[in-house]
Amino acid sequence: MDVHREYARFSRAELTQALRDPAWAAGLLDALSDVWITGDPAPEEARFFDVDTSWPGIEIVLSRGNVPLDLVNGTKPLPISEEWGYGSPSYLTPDQVAAAAAALAGKPFQTLVAAADPPAPVPGVPSRCAGGETSRQYLTFHGQRLVRFFAAAAAAGDAVVVMLT
Repeated sequence: MDVHREYARFSRAELTQALRDPAWAAGLLDALSDVWITGDPAPEEARFFDVDTSWPGIEIVLSRGNVPLDLVNGTKPLPISEEWGYGSPSYLTPDQVAAAAAALAGKPFQTLVAAADPPAPVPGVPSRCAGGETSRQYLTFHGQRLVRFFAAAAAAGDAVVVMLT
């Protein structure tokens, strides 16, 4: 079974409510996921977003490009009232989202991917993230969309919740 990395945008007020009420947080994540699944909005408009199974490759690209991995992993646990994928979600505060978006501004993801392209498969990383032209295209596609999602979240002053499912 493939493991996906998913992201959700929470306003400051929603993050405050989510931290006080884990059941409410789980309900909001479910609702945002349902909207994304049925509509698949562009990253700039989405409040929920999925980078498919590209996240291990994105981690490699970001770390080799000296970009903080907070963008992929979150920094603080978000307690929720139900089981969600592979452990509890984590989140980035609006200030951390702004810092992550700024770190990626001016660094074209395609350039980061080309610079990080491993010469051989990396243990534990799906083959489509481990090197070669197909891998570069896959990571560039998802990475560029992730950059756009974070830029929109930063512009709105939103927090970002990060999940593995």
